[in-house]
Amino acid sequence: MATAVPAIYAALDAAVRDGRLRADALGALADAPVVWTGGAFALARLAAVRSPIDASPFLSVVPADLACFDALLAALGVRERFSSAQLLAALHALRAHADARGARGALGARELELALGVCALLGSGAHTPLPIDAPVALLPSASCALTDAPLLVFDDAPWLTDGLAAGAAGAGASGALAGTSSACLLYTSPSPRDGLL
Repeated sequence: MATAVPAIYAALDAAVRDGRLRADALGALADAPVVWTGGAFALARLAAVRSPIDASPFLSVVPADLACFDALLAALGVRERFSSAQLLAALHALRAHADARGARGALGARELELALGVCALLGSGAHTPLPIDAPVALLPSASCALTDAPLLVFDDAPWLTDGLAAGAAGAGASGALAGTSSACLLYTSPSPRDGLL
């Protein structure tokens, strides 16, 4: 595959560039895994030429040595970078994967890293805002489960949460994500402050 894929891509890229192979003819491949990602073939709509994060197996990045076949990749529908909609769809696929595994949808360490990376990309300003009818955004909760963002609150008083957890186990939030900065600590409603009221 190391030599076959670049040779095939080179021939197809040249055919796209000189008009022998029209982009609309490649549309028939839209639902076929035709983009080589270094270890497997992926759907073009789930692939990008560049990405600062490894979002596999939910999204795939074209290897650097194949990125030069930009005419072919564009004709297949591979984006330069992942869109906001693709990143959001990856979060929903990750949640479905975690839910199917059980354990109340809790993410493993690699999955949590992936979810936080995708959320950081979505919030980076490099992506266009999502349309109003887009699926709800998902964020990791304190229990490491991807949760609908509108159901989460930021714990801006961790000292209060720690006190409530120590004094009345189970009231409010259950705790923090180990090894995660306080900027990523999200809790499901109700807010820890509600325990004081």
